[in-house]
Amino acid sequence: MAEPSLSTSTPSDGSTDVFLNKVLDATFAAALKESSVTSNSVTLLNVATNSLVDIDIQYVSSTSTIRVTPLSVLAENSVYRLRFIGTDSAISTSYALADSGGDILTSTITVTFTTGTKVFIDDTSIDKNATDLSLEGDLNLPVHVKALGELAVKTTYPLNHAYDVATGLNGANQLSVTFNKPLSGDLCDSSWLTVDVYSMLDSDQYLASDGVFGAGSIPTMTGLICSGATIYAGFNAVLPNNAGVEVTVGTGIVASDGSEYGTNDYLFSFTTDRYPKVSGVHVIEREIKAATEQLNRDYVAALLLANTVYFQEKFAMTIGTDPSWLQLRWVMLRTIVDILDDKELEKALVDGTRRQLGDLNVSIDPKQSEAARLALKHARALKELDKLERTQGGRRLLAMRYSDTKMLNSYPDRVWHGVAGKLLNTRWSNYQPNMPVSNISVNRQTKVGPENPWY
Repeated sequence: MAEPSLSTSTPSDGSTDVFLNKVLDATFAAALKESSVTSNSVTLLNVATNSLVDIDIQYVSSTSTIRVTPLSVLAENSVYRLRFIGTDSAISTSYALADSGGDILTSTITVTFTTGTKVFIDDTSIDKNATDLSLEGDLNLPVHVKALGELAVKTTYPLNHAYDVATGLNGANQLSVTFNKPLSGDLCDSSWLTVDVYSMLDSDQYLASDGVFGAGSIPTMTGLICSGATIYAGFNAVLPNNAGVEVTVGTGIVASDGSEYGTNDYLFSFTTDRYPKVSGVHVIEREIKAATEQLNRDYVAALLLANTVYFQEKFAMTIGTDPSWLQLRWVMLRTIVDILDDKELEKALVDGTRRQLGDLNVSIDPKQSEAARLALKHARALKELDKLERTQGGRRLLAMRYSDTKMLNSYPDRVWHGVAGKLLNTRWSNYQPNMPVSNISVNRQTKVGPENPWY
């Protein structure tokens, strides 16, 4: 008889995307000498690590087939080499593969293949009877079966509740969601992500671009791209300043191994870079740390933007890229007041701060002291805010005295009264000629003080 020759193999030589847990079969043209089919004559090599894989070897005499079962799941996307050793590689001729007639294999037979990322699910007795490998506690699985596990979100870009995010996102106008395992690119579907872009102040007039309010616009989505374990959602242009983005990761996302993403949607949101950027989130966090620990940073950033716009409209003053110290303080203090006025926050701070001790209602919770400290901070912020508003209002009136008087935001700048204190009408001029008091029709005076608000 001639020396052993390989007829067919599964996988065949040069195969790719081979299952990670598949039993390897090699059928020879003639019967083999069963005693020669050993771990010395049959090996499986991981080419990348140049290490042998532990295998179980069986010879099926009825079909002249050598069946090789790896005792662990093969590595993903790796090259392996199944070898049937001949005398050219064996330590001695007794270690080489031989046929039933005793003819010894002279040249080693090699089957090279590359794994993919998928697993094969089989229900044969061979798979059921494979040696078990303990994974966790009492959980046992066949050693060559890959535990699929749950498909889950690993990270997002930007992170959930991120603020002041660059309008170009990752530089390619893309946001992304990365999972804990590769996705099925063939099934990448537009329904996997839902992206909602809106103005932080619920009005497009406050979107901005290049330092101009109302110049920004919400770009169009260009679709989804699935690459490896990441889904990218792209836009056809940069996002505007002062925009909020909410992303919903839907169910039905499929990994390359067939596992599906949960039964509940995953949500994350962020806000783009503010314009104008007055005060920072970290400043607010430093001032009222106990309060901001319960708030998301993108929410605080939205409050800062809202108060920046409020300042501009209240005092008819445009804040540029280099705000003054007074402007910084006003926006910061106004935001602190807004946060501490939040009903939900007050409820969270006060809840459970008092306990019944006998007949006494005694405060024993440390949150009580935090609530008291924040209440004091709140009162001080209001007091200083009032001073700043008076100062800013006075500056505004002085500026108007020496400049052309004009209507601002369709509101009168001052309220005019007659000599008896009766409100007469609103005037757009603060000039009062030196006329006799009896000339009521001309001589009017303005009341300046807390009872006569500027706005």
